[in-house]
Amino acid sequence: GKDDLENGAMDPLVKSCAIDQRIIAEGAHFLKFANAMYVQKTILTPRSCCAPRYDQFTGDNLLRTQEHALEKNLELGFEDIVYANFRSKVDTTPYCVVVDHDWKCVVVSIQGTKSLESMVADLKLRPASLEKVGKECGFDGTDKYAHSGMLACAQQVYRDIQQQRVLQTLFETDSKLSRYRLRLT
Repeated sequence: GKDDLENGAMDPLVKSCAIDQRIIAEGAHFLKFANAMYVQKTILTPRSCCAPRYDQFTGDNLLRTQEHALEKNLELGFEDIVYANFRSKVDTTPYCVVVDHDWKCVVVSIQGTKSLESMVADLKLRPASLEKVGKECGFDGTDKYAHSGMLACAQQVYRDIQQQRVLQTLFETDSKLSRYRLRLT
């Protein structure tokens, strides 16, 4: 809080500092990816109902409004939206994987609280042990805990990315992407 700032425990961002400017610019840039998973405009184009559906979009409606809104809001080409899963249930949260060539990143953008289902996940407050997750993902989860609702959603995203081979396929088919960083929003 304010007392922490006055005691020097946390330094505020300073506009004249180059590092702070980079942090602000980076945050502003990646905010568009986070916001894109929340905004749903009804955008109907001639290809909305007539064009073939592609495997990289899952859980959208018949008019494909979420697919088109994602493409429009990110201002990226269709080919840079690698995968999107729009399904929303208590333990399933929408997310997308996109390529950001400007920042040389592959971005996984996960939707937070938007629906009644995600609110129910938020209410799953019981701490969940990370021991099993740590063994699966290669870290020591002993005596470490996470919000059980958010952990369940994160595990669903992880399993879906693994099952669909989204990142493996992306990095195996395009050698220049092997130098890109992975970002989560």
